[in-house]
Formats: sequence, structure tokens, C-alpha cells
Amino acid sequence: ELRRSRAGPGRVMPSSAVRTVEAMTRNKPGQALAKADRGLALCLVSAHGLSLGYLPSVYSSDVEVVREAISQNGLALQYASAVLRADRNLVLRAVRQNGDALQYASRDLASDFEVVLLAVTKCCNAMRHSHPSFRSDTDFLLEAVSRNWRVLGQAAEAVRSDRNFVLAAAATNGLCLSHVADHLCDDREVVLEAVRQNGRALQYAGTKVREDKEVVLAAVEQYGHAFQHAAAKLRSDRRFLLEVLAINPVALEHAGDHLRIDVNNVMQTLVKAWPPDGPLVAYHEPAWAGLESGSAEEIFAELRRRWKLTPSRSNSLTRLHEDARRDTQ
Repeated sequence: ELRRSRAGPGRVMPSSAVRTVEAMTRNKPGQALAKADRGLALCLVSAHGLSLGYLPSVYSSDVEVVREAISQNGLALQYASAVLRADRNLVLRAVRQNGDALQYASRDLASDFEVVLLAVTKCCNAMRHSHPSFRSDTDFLLEAVSRNWRVLGQAAEAVRSDRNFVLAAAATNGLCLSHVADHLCDDREVVLEAVRQNGRALQYAGTKVREDKEVVLAAVEQYGHAFQHAAAKLRSDRRFLLEVLAINPVALEHAGDHLRIDVNNVMQTLVKAWPPDGPLVAYHEPAWAGLESGSAEEIFAELRRRWKLTPSRSNSLTRLHEDARRDTQ
């Protein structure tokens, strides 16, 4: 029932409390209840943390009531007394539930390393409510970016243009590349570091870097669908496609249309099991399954024959890929 689901395990909310909560959600904060016993207050805030703003002011200093409220909604911290908004444990609980609750913490706690770190982990915009020094604190930002890459978007411009810092940050979370200075998105070493950590970072790389085969291969090895962000000429390069498929067959989905059709035709011929009367359905799902089977080398050989490619380079890459797989196993 509504009373049980809102009151939490082990506690049943009275019907009157349910009606009170529902009435408050239709009104504006500030229209406080004339009176409420402590049990009712606990029931209210456990169902709707912001209902703390409707309770008599005495409850804004009640530790248990405030703790219950911010556990349900961290923003309820705004209705706590000044003393409780300076309580480190309560503020930590609030920002753990909602990072934006940092705006209601005391000034001292808005400068606390652990409190701010927890807040920005939950919500990168919480940086706006922290002490300004955190925007230039590279130690703090490096730790924060490793937990939430969007935090770098709140950092000072000088930090986002610092090549050494960006290299270190990219190694912990490659997606932070989306918030670095434009010239660093064209830096091959920075992008390579980012895509090795997270292949999705390739989408934030500069145009020239996305034409770099080594960078694309590193991205695809980490995340096959990163191939969609490679330069169009690489996605239509037959020889390069074989190298990519040897590393991560999932990338086939993003190859040039004419090459993908060739690969699917070969797999349909070599992989799909046909009954005596011929194929019943075309091979289509998943499109790359054959490349993950024991028939992969046979498929590559047939593709090299069709595309009139010399086997040396593709065979060499395939062997290197197989060696790497054995090493990881």
C-alpha cells in the first residue's frame, strides 16, 4: 500500500499522514503545519524529505528528523538549522543523496575536500557551490575526474589547457577529453591516452587524429563501437577494416556500407548452417557473430581473395591479436 511503500520498511504511515503529504505536494513550501507530533514528523520526512520545510521550526534542529529527511532527499538540508548544516556527518549524508545539497552546507564544509569530492561525484554542477580554489586544485580535480569526467567542465580554463594535467586525467577517465582545450583534442598523444582508457573518447578527438590508424585501433580495441567515430576514409578502407575486425568484430556494424555487405555475404556463405533445401533465412543477427567463431580466419582469407589483398599484413595482425588474447587469459 501507499502507506507502507512511502514509510519505508518496518514503519507504517498513518492515513492522515498520507493525506497531509499529498496535500503538501500541491502547495508551496512555507505553509507549515500548525503542529505535528514527532512520530508524524518522522513519517512525513521519510516519505518526502522536503516536507521538513512544512513542519514546525523546532524540527529543523531535531537531528533524527533532519537525518531522515536528507536520507530521502538531500536537498532537505536547506530546512535544517544552521548548526546542523555545519554538521559534517549530516552534510556528507545529504550530498551522498544529492550533490547539489552542497549549496546548503556551511561555508567551512563547502571547503572540505572530502565533502566537495563526494558532492561532485554525484553531481558535477556541485562545483559551483564549493570554494573557488577547487577549480584550480589539480590534485582534487584529478581525483574528481576519475570518478566523474564531467567535473573537468567546471575546472579553470588554465587547468583544462594544461597538457600534463590532461594527460594524467585522460589516463584515469578518457571521456574527460570532451572538456579539454580544443588544441589538446588535436594532440595525438593526449587522444591516444584517452581512447586507451575509454574508446568512446574518440568522438571528442580532432578531425586529423581520427584519421590516425593507431589511435583508431586503440579505441576499437577498448570499445568496438568507437569505430563509428573514425574518419570516413578509414571505415571504407578494405585493408584497414580487416585489421579492425581482427581486433574487435563488433566494429563491423560501422564499416562502409559496401564493405559491410561484402563481409556479411562471405559470412552467410561460410558460417550460416544451410539445410538440404537451401538457406531458410539470411544471416543477419548478430552481424559479427561469425567473426568471433572458429571460422574467422577462413572469412578473412575469403575477404582477402575477393578484395585482392596480400595476406601478409592481415595475417600478421591476426597473430598479434591472438597472442594478446592468450596473454590476457
